[in-house]
Amino acid sequence: MKRIFNRDELYQEIWQSSVKQVADKYQLNYSKLLQSCKAANIPTPTSKFIYNKKHNLPTEEWIIPLPSSNLTNIEVEMKINPTIREKEDIAEEKTEVAQPKIKNDDSQKYFNINKDSFYQALNFLPEEKVTKIYQELIKFNPNATRKLNKHVKEYKEEIKEWKRREKLAKLNYFHPNYQRNTLQKPDNLDNVSKEQQPRVYQLLNTLYTLFEKFGETIPQPFTISIGCDEVRFEIIESKDKITHILTPAEEKELAEYNENKKYARKPNIRKYDYIPNGLLRIKFINQNTSYIKDTKEQSLEEMLPEIIFKFYQNYWQIRTKREEWEEQKRIEKEEKRLREERRELVNKEKERTIELLNTIEDIKLANEIRAYAETLMKSNKVSHDEIEWILKKADWIDPLISREDSLLGHRNHKISKEDKLKALKKEGSDYYWY
Repeated sequence: MKRIFNRDELYQEIWQSSVKQVADKYQLNYSKLLQSCKAANIPTPTSKFIYNKKHNLPTEEWIIPLPSSNLTNIEVEMKINPTIREKEDIAEEKTEVAQPKIKNDDSQKYFNINKDSFYQALNFLPEEKVTKIYQELIKFNPNATRKLNKHVKEYKEEIKEWKRREKLAKLNYFHPNYQRNTLQKPDNLDNVSKEQQPRVYQLLNTLYTLFEKFGETIPQPFTISIGCDEVRFEIIESKDKITHILTPAEEKELAEYNENKKYARKPNIRKYDYIPNGLLRIKFINQNTSYIKDTKEQSLEEMLPEIIFKFYQNYWQIRTKREEWEEQKRIEKEEKRLREERRELVNKEKERTIELLNTIEDIKLANEIRAYAETLMKSNKVSHDEIEWILKKADWIDPLISREDSLLGHRNHKISKEDKLKALKKEGSDYYWY
């Protein structure tokens, strides 16, 4: 879904606020808005403009005028509709698929997919990527017998080894075969019953095989790597809530309590049991938790196009959040750099100003010394050599002359008065008494 903007008005609004604020205001896809601005030759605020505006500094120098163009209006893609399922605990409700509906068309062999609807549903991806997904999906035979994907094999072996180690860990400590289980529990193991585990393997095999055909990778179990981002998921078996039926041991424990209420503690017996019912759902681990599950009409295996869409929809949400975070970090880094540059400029300016003031102090001091020498000359109480020495020191102190003294060398006019006095302190002797 797209929104139409007047080019001039969009430029004004972006520079009055920011690209991010405009995207949030109109529910636009942030990255698509940047692409549309670039395509329509609409300049966006620079980091220096943003920094100056934020700190109430002059911004006129950093404003980029809107170049002339034949375009009057531009289209910007809006945010993808989030999945309508965000909580997994609504087990009784009917499953609704959050993506745009993929219409049926009997012309396809294994999955009835309307090509136009499919392309529209994945319009946030590059067209060549959607074409590849579509072509692989329509020729994919879900019923074909195929070897287990290497990632599924590794996962099965991981579960097998973990169960073996668990069995050994439950032996008596002094048993010769006892072995402590130090392995990490495999992902998703507690989410399904033993009876549904083979089906989970087949689902994973189908998904891994398809996504590898699409050009994606599987870095670890229950994770699909798409581009620079990873979509993590779980396969969970639903459970039916039923009234708990007392076991013989619990009946005995309850009977003992009823006979000795005054002296016995009431047994803690649960009211309900939760029994796996064989219905699976794929839950996507994202900030906006979503899932797709078995229904009475369709199993997950029959909903592969919808599942594929869900994966790419979650990928796009993850990517968009990551890009927004990276852009925010980039702006923060740029603002920090500008602050550091400004700090250095301010410090240099302060240093130059102090040096100027110290130099002026030397000019004043030199003039005072010359006035003093003139007074001494008029008094006729000081020898000519003494007056000449005083005038030479005035020339040594005066930065306009900066005469080199045969003993003191050149005077540093820029340092502080205290440092100048330190430079005139007596030097220590090289002779030592033992």
